[in-house]
Amino acid sequence: MQAILSSTIWEEIHERQPIYRLLVTWTLALNHGANRLLGFPGEYPVGYHLVNVLLHTVAACLVLGFFLSWGLPILAGLSTGLLFAAHPIHTEADCVVRNRSEVLGAVFGLLFLIAHMRRRW
Repeated sequence: MQAILSSTIWEEIHERQPIYRLLVTWTLALNHGANRLLGFPGEYPVGYHLVNVLLHTVAACLVLGFFLSWGLPILAGLSTGLLFAAHPIHTEADCVVRNRSEVLGAVFGLLFLIAHMRRRW
């Protein structure tokens, strides 16, 4: 935990400008711990990919909720959510574990937009 809070993370990926993504690093650390708790090695990739797919599913459901908050018919919201879920442009965000920041950004951005549409602060 001390290494997460005290150092820049992801330096080997971004040599020119190191970035610090605390939430992403925490989710990866929790994923590592969950893998070990389930009896797998901490680096077991299936657990990481499963969490990414679940986050992408949550984002697709939030797309549906966002369009329903606009007052659109359920068929329009459902088709938009399914298009978001199945569109091949999202494969890199779901298949590459380090791109979890994109999925988390979509989830939290959609949560903000839904809350804004409902006027809940």
